[in-house]
Amino acid sequence: MKLKFNIPAQFGGGESAKHLMPYSIQLRKVFDANICSNYLKTIQEFCFILRVSGPITDFKGDGPESMRHVKKSHYIKIDLVIPESKWKDQSPKTIKQYFCEGITKCFYLMIERAEKNGELIDKQGLIDDFEKSMTVFRSAKQPPPHVSAHTKVFQQ
Repeated sequence: MKLKFNIPAQFGGGESAKHLMPYSIQLRKVFDANICSNYLKTIQEFCFILRVSGPITDFKGDGPESMRHVKKSHYIKIDLVIPESKWKDQSPKTIKQYFCEGITKCFYLMIERAEKNGELIDKQGLIDDFEKSMTVFRSAKQPPPHVSAHTKVFQQ
């Protein structure tokens, strides 16, 4: 079974969804096209949960938090907390760069956890396909601001 990368999000109101959701949708599509194998023994999904602070809800953090390997459900999940200061009044280029850095940090933490738990079958293949995906994503033109019916969104 092919490893799946999932990027659900929880937004703290204001324009947080408008600024970050297009990137999460675009990156998920890039992952779907480039993550093409099962690199792990039992893990079937890496789940990057975006917690984007806004004027209604502040998730009180910055960067990767709360990683967990849920063996029963065959996934590793990690929260990526994005403070309001990282998207509000920032250029699209700055937001995208911060988003890429956060996703990359999360990915390598999940790789460490998978390795620690003896899950890796093809570590280098997974890293190569992830890095290829991020290169494609970084060079892609900015996505249009919209909300997809296929993306899990929890607006607070």
